[in-house]
Amino acid sequence: NIALDKIVVKDNEVVVANNDSRLSWTQTATGYEGTYTTSTQDITPDGDHRITVDASDNATNAADQKSTTFNLDQTAPVIKATIGGTDIKNGDEKHVTGTPDFAFTIDSAQEPHDDSAKDVFKYTYTPFGGTPTDNTVTGARKFNLASEGTYAISVSVTDAAGNPATATYTVVVNNKPPVLTAVLDSSVSSQTVDGTIYYKDAAKVNLSVEGNDLADSSSFVVKDNGNQIDNAEVVWADDGTGKQTATVQIELPGTDEAT
Repeated sequence: NIALDKIVVKDNEVVVANNDSRLSWTQTATGYEGTYTTSTQDITPDGDHRITVDASDNATNAADQKSTTFNLDQTAPVIKATIGGTDIKNGDEKHVTGTPDFAFTIDSAQEPHDDSAKDVFKYTYTPFGGTPTDNTVTGARKFNLASEGTYAISVSVTDAAGNPATATYTVVVNNKPPVLTAVLDSSVSSQTVDGTIYYKDAAKVNLSVEGNDLADSSSFVVKDNGNQIDNAEVVWADDGTGKQTATVQIELPGTDEAT
């Protein structure tokens, strides 16, 4: 014969139920069996929880306290990655030289993430001018980017509570410097005296640079006697083999030296 108002449920010593409507009772051969189901409104903070239940009958006889403990973690882990020891953020694209390591760690606020078997490391590798290949590695948090080309990397992890997280990165490895050529335009009238080329009108110089991983973000600086020429128009082209070229034609008035 249980007095319902003597049932108290606490979470970390805070009362979350005191004979409320979520207590469900069933009569058994030896008395009554009560069930209490918590809701997300009762136990919300992430962290360690200790649930205790105290009960007594109408004669004030107290039952032995029952308790259970658990960790509530509703927060996704944070993936932190580096390329060659330098931080790289989720969604970033990095252009690097050498043979750097891509590595990542897991930052989970509620518990250490030690089960690397839950980590899935995927990357699509495309060599310059080559065919992309897909790769999947499970249980690894470090990978050496030994070959030149583009690495599209995706990291997926799951923490101890089952919260997932995914991050993506793009890394371009290029160890070959571009090749620059400068050729005077032979169609412009000139004459050479004692090794010096003289132009009556403005000289024209055709410049070109060829290499991997150029595109518009690369540096292409044209100077005349050390002074940068700002109006040089650069035209970029990709020959389909992974090599890109940039060409520009400049006009130099007078007999100055172009570099």
